[in-house]
Amino acid sequence: MKLVEDPNPYFTIDKEGNKFYTLDGKYMNNLENFYDQVSTRVLKINGESGWGRNLDAFNDILSGGWNAEPPYTIIWKNSEMARKSVGDKTFDI
Repeated sequence: MKLVEDPNPYFTIDKEGNKFYTLDGKYMNNLENFYDQVSTRVLKINGESGWGRNLDAFNDILSGGWNAEPPYTIIWKNSEMARKSVGDKTFDI
């Protein structure tokens, strides 16, 4: 699969037009780091975002809120590292 990169290195589109956002658990040692990555990598917002920065608001993003227009796939690299740092139950939505 050949990917075409957007200026955001964590966002790619394949030749069929499928969108992919990449989060990296290696840099998530707390829930705030997770929210930071959602803001910068999925929503492409730096600084104050106003999206709520909680798991209910993240669920809204997964449904297309905050200009994260579905369909898209979130690739979560090193997810086990995040689970170990933050806790297994934290990400149960």
